[in-house]
This record gives sequence, structure tokens and C-alpha cells, in this order.
Amino acid sequence: MTEQLTSHAGGTQGESPGSEQIGYRNKLRAAWRALTFEQRLVISLGAALVVAILLWLVDHALGYAALIITTIYWLRRAPARYKLPGEVAFIVLLAILAITWTTPWSLVLLMAVFAAITWIPESRKAWAVPVAFLVLAILYPFYSDQMFTMPVFGVWPDVGTGVYMLVFVMMAVGLNIVVGYAGLLDLGYVAFYAFGAYTAAWLMSLQFPHAHFSLGAIGLFPGWTGVHVTMWLVLIVAGCITALSGIVIGLP
Repeated sequence: MTEQLTSHAGGTQGESPGSEQIGYRNKLRAAWRALTFEQRLVISLGAALVVAILLWLVDHALGYAALIITTIYWLRRAPARYKLPGEVAFIVLLAILAITWTTPWSLVLLMAVFAAITWIPESRKAWAVPVAFLVLAILYPFYSDQMFTMPVFGVWPDVGTGVYMLVFVMMAVGLNIVVGYAGLLDLGYVAFYAFGAYTAAWLMSLQFPHAHFSLGAIGLFPGWTGVHVTMWLVLIVAGCITALSGIVIGLP
């Protein structure tokens, strides 16, 4: 009887329960972690190079982005002895490309600034990093027209690009809540996002050409039409309407 219970509970002696059901993904993860840093670096850079070549055929900037993102990722995860030489080599390579090819100098300077921020001693990062970003934000009007462009988004960084990024971030967070935390394979959550978007469009646009209603709106041009409510109030109203629509749809 004891042997049967042991067999059902954990298999043969010396094996942990469920050890024979590790799963293919966990085996791959374990094999990946068993590799040395140099081996993982070579494999990742090779894969990134293939992806960059494919993206290059779509847009040259996308190919650049794949290589740059991969390089930055591995420089941040690299052992201390590799970080400084790797960052210097990366920036020098970008500078060479800027001199000999079409790489924008703004990209080189941006990478140099972020590299310099990472070189700040840990004891001073608590105040030095916020100060550095504050200085970059204050000086933004002086270099905004010199920034490189991004495919799909356009000039970076600017307000329009920030809006697009926030839109995609919000949609990703919504997907993570529904599919990730709740465990529901449901993509209909974007409908509630649309409720809020339409509410904002109704209350902050020219959708009603015969209306002349304004409540706390600023920057209206002469002869304006439509409904223009201040954004801070629209945020609250759109959230309430979206929540109400979710309750109504969720009741059945």
C-alpha cells in the first residue's frame, strides 16, 4: 500500500513530483541558461542580424532599430568588464557610420548621452539620473528639430510620437489584464477602449460642425465649431462611460 502511494505521489524514489513533466519550454529555458554569456551573445546577435536584414527590406530604419535594441539589451546585461569597452565601441561604430554613411548624428549623440548616464556611480544615480533627464527635457526645444525620424511614428521624440506610444502602451496593458491576469483569451477588450476614444472625439473635436460649445477648452481658433471640453474633464467622463458600458455588456 505504501509503495502504491509513493508511486502515485512522486514516481520512483529520488525523483521530485512532476519532474518528468517539465515541459518543452522549460527545457529550452534551462538549456539557454546553461550556455555561457559569450554563447548567448553570439546566438542573439546572429538572430538579431537575420531579423535586421528582413526588416531592412521593409525600411532601413527598422533594420537599424533591431540591431541597436539588441546591442543595448546585451550591453546592459553584460558583465562589468564588457560594459565600458562595448559601449565605447558601439558609439564609435555609430560615429563612423554617421561620417561615412547616412546615420544621423542625433542618434549617435542620443546613444552617447544614455551611455554617459549609465556610467554615473551607483551612489549618485538617485539624484544624477533625474537631473540628467530634467536637463534633457529643458533643452528639448533647442534640439527637437535635429532629431532622427522613426518609421510609422515619424519624428522622435515629439508630442505626436508620445501620443502614439501611450496609445499602444494602454492597449498592451489592457491585453495583459484580460489575457494575462484574468486568463481570458478575449480580444474584445479593445471595444471598451473604443468607447473612451469615441467619447473623447465627441467632446473634444469638430465632429458637430453646427455646435459652438466650449467648456474650459484652450487654443480655439477664430470661427471654431464643434464641442470642446477641457481634457481633464473628458478623462473622467470617458472613464465613467466606459465603465458603465462594461457593466451593461458584462451583465448578460
